Amino acid sequence: MAEAVTAVLLVDDGRRWVRGTRDVRTARDRQLRVTTATTVAAATDALLTAPDSVVCDYQLDDGDGLRLS
Repeated sequence: MAEAVTAVLLVDDGRRWVRGTRDVRTARDRQLRVTTATTVAAATDALLTAPDSVVCDYQLDDGDGLRLS
């Protein structure tokens, strides 16, 4: 039986930080699919994929994390 994949959207304006965090998390857990966004606009688009969880920085270059709710 295939194990369930957990989809996470990681949002932060630090490009290196989101890439590094994504790479570390997915290397440790093969059942984790991490999508990243570095702007509110990109995160809004990524929400259309209906991730299981969203981890978002509050202050972003083009707005704040509350705009995603």
